[in-house]
Amino acid sequence: MTKHYLIFSVYIFLSFFSKAQIFKSSLNPYWIVYDDEANGASPKNHHFNFKEMIVKTGKKSMRYIYNYDAQGRMIAYLEENTKDKLKNDNNKKNKGFLVSYMNSEDKLKEKIQYIKNSEVIIMDSFSYNKFNRTTSYTRFDKGHKLKNQDTYSYDSTLLKEHHAFRFKKDKKKEVSKEVYEYESDLQLKKITYYNQKNKAYKKTVFDCNPIGVNHKISKDSSYKCVKYDKDSLGNKIQITIENVKNKSTKVIRYYNNQNKVVAHKYFDLKKDQPLYYSFYHPETGVTIKHVTFHKGKEDYRFEIKFDDKNNKVEQITYSKNKMTSVFKYDYNQQGLLVGGKGYNQRNQLKRVVTYNYGLKE
Repeated sequence: MTKHYLIFSVYIFLSFFSKAQIFKSSLNPYWIVYDDEANGASPKNHHFNFKEMIVKTGKKSMRYIYNYDAQGRMIAYLEENTKDKLKNDNNKKNKGFLVSYMNSEDKLKEKIQYIKNSEVIIMDSFSYNKFNRTTSYTRFDKGHKLKNQDTYSYDSTLLKEHHAFRFKKDKKKEVSKEVYEYESDLQLKKITYYNQKNKAYKKTVFDCNPIGVNHKISKDSSYKCVKYDKDSLGNKIQITIENVKNKSTKVIRYYNNQNKVVAHKYFDLKKDQPLYYSFYHPETGVTIKHVTFHKGKEDYRFEIKFDDKNNKVEQITYSKNKMTSVFKYDYNQQGLLVGGKGYNQRNQLKRVVTYNYGLKE
């Protein structure tokens, strides 16, 4: 089991699968940065510092703007309705964020500023220890007043405690806490959760003993087992089994011979049914297939096809084994994604996406 666990809880927001052409209505900087790095053209490899994406769906047209620094890191993002370009700037409706980094060499974020209608409305700030582990995350409101703060303490690189604080009328109040315990071999042993009255109300015990032999599941506890095996080719498999009251899940993570994750499979052990499968490109890590199940039967699926340069050329979506949409990608001679078109099950054009880039000299 890996030594690194919940280092920074806000990263949980990342989606299990990404669709580079479709953004959710709620702005999530962590998801947008991740999605752009996983699915977008590399600004370092293709030598651009600006990217514009225009998505037309019916009569609606949205514009998404990305800016990058010399290291290829996203430093600004903005989205707006394209009709607002014709209005006075003071009336323009938009939202986005600015990102600053701790130094010029890595991707550790120092500050994220949320923008709405060209004004900063919220700011997140971060601090780290010498091992680059997050030691605090703090959020400020529009008036630069403290809203909440999360602090993390470590024994070297091992997370020991997480405290969550909220601020009201300049008063600081602890609302939750988790304490992490480890075995002598540094494997995670137990997580204990505390409420705002500093009373333990739940625990997660990492134990591979069979349920019913050495412990009984109660409503305030869960048991998790993490173990490893090998497939027929000798590649690593990680198996995680978690038991909570009235629920038991199993997750199998598959690796290739370069120790890269190539698939996840999730199961409901209590019902003996699959929940969802995800498969990843062995070189790029992009999701190439995702399947969800309902009552053991396939409910939703998307598949992505690639060319010989590992560029995505087509994404097909299915619902209950029936094709519902197709998105086709277009590239220029330099391998840059320049556009795409989305069609429904009747082959009717429903979405048009175009890209523009600010190429470096």
